Amino acid sequence: MHKSIDEGVFAVKKNFDYEKVVDPLQIFYCNDSLLLVKNLDYEKGVQYAKFNPLRPNQEVSPIFMYNTVLSQQDLNVMMSLADCLKPDGKMIASLTGVLNQIDILSLEDSTENISVKMGASPSTIEYIRENRDKLYDYYISLPRCNDTLIFALYRNKEKNDRLEFHVISWTGKALFRLFVREDLRDFNIDWLQGKLYGITKSDIVYVYDVNNIINSTV
Repeated sequence: MHKSIDEGVFAVKKNFDYEKVVDPLQIFYCNDSLLLVKNLDYEKGVQYAKFNPLRPNQEVSPIFMYNTVLSQQDLNVMMSLADCLKPDGKMIASLTGVLNQIDILSLEDSTENISVKMGASPSTIEYIRENRDKLYDYYISLPRCNDTLIFALYRNKEKNDRLEFHVISWTGKALFRLFVREDLRDFNIDWLQGKLYGITKSDIVYVYDVNNIINSTV
C-alpha cells in the first residue's frame, strides 16, 4: 500500500486465491509461501491455520487457541477478538475486549500462552452471555506490534472514558501507559520513524512521537 501511494500506481505484485479456509476473519502475511488465516468454526470456536498459497490443495491443520469453555460460538462473538501477529510469525496478541485483558498466544507451544489483565472485568461467562448488551469493550481498534512491543488503544470507563495506549512486551510485562486527549477510533505505527498515527471519528489524523518508547526497548 505504501509503495502504491509513493509511486502513484497500483503496485501489488501478487494475489492469492484459496478455498481451504472459509470466511476468514483476518489474514496475516508472513511471506509468499505462508499466510496465517484466522476464522470462526461455529462448532469449535476461533481457530488459526497456517496456509501455503503456493500449494492451495494442501491439507490445512487448524490451531485452536482456547479450550472448550472459551470455544463456544456465542462467547467468540461476544469477546470481539482482534489480533496482531508478531513479525516472526510465532505469536499473536489478541484483545479480548469485554474481558479487559490482552492474550499473548504462542503458535508453537500453547503452554506459553499468557493473559495480561488490565483491571476489573466480568467474573463469569454466564454473566457475559446474559448481560452483553449492557457491557462494553475496553479495547478499541486493532492492536499494533513489532518484534518487541504491543500497542493497544484502551477506553478507560472508570476514568470518564479516558483514552490510553497500553504498551506491553511479548512476555506480558506492562511497560507504558500513554494518555491522549483526542477521541481516537483507530491508529497505526510507523516503527522506523517512531510515529504513531491516530484517527478520530471525524477522520482527523493526529501524529504522536513514540520514538523514545520504541527505541527504549531495542
